[in-house]
Amino acid sequence: MIFLKSYFVATTTGVDKINIIHDVKRAMRESTILKGLVTITPPAGKALLTVTTEEELKAAGLVQARSLTLPVEKGDLLLAPREQIFLIDSDPSGRRREFWVQVIGDGAGAAKKAAPIRGPQGSPKR
Repeated sequence: MIFLKSYFVATTTGVDKINIIHDVKRAMRESTILKGLVTITPPAGKALLTVTTEEELKAAGLVQARSLTLPVEKGDLLLAPREQIFLIDSDPSGRRREFWVQVIGDGAGAAKKAAPIRGPQGSPKR
């Protein structure tokens, strides 16, 4: 299953560091995907993404990317407990910034289909 959703955030004329993890998690819930990958991408402009904690965000030298792909297991992002996803925008125009969240994987229905086939006595067929 593939699920794609577009989100928007308002930016200022300075450098903005916007926590978007709640938008990413909302897209994951709506997708119903339990295992797979989530990719976050701002389509154009001077926006980058990073995964870090609130405290580390204030430090210089963060690794930033044009796009992030993160694993999903049991419907949750596989991140450290305090890690967040930030969109960092340095465009001096201060405008509405779009980003996409795409979730690819197996949903709740697929997990049920993947159950082993049982024989007449309840043991798996070979």
